[in-house]
Amino acid sequence: MNKHKKWVRADKLQSGDRVQDAKGNIVTIKDVSQGIFPGSILITLQDADPDFVYLESNTEVFVE
Repeated sequence: MNKHKKWVRADKLQSGDRVQDAKGNIVTIKDVSQGIFPGSILITLQDADPDFVYLESNTEVFVE
C-alpha cells in the first residue's frame, strides 16, 4: 500500500485524516470545527487520550 504523508494546515484537516497523538500513536480525526477562540481549530480524535486538541488555524500538522 502506498502511503502519502504531508504537512497540512490545521484549518484544512478533515474527518478521517490520520495524525500522531501526544503519546506517539497514529490516531484518526473524528471531527474538526471552529474553536471558541478567534482563529482556533478544535480537533476531536478517536481512541486517543486526551481526545481533543486546540490549534491555531495556520499550524501545520503532519498527516498520514
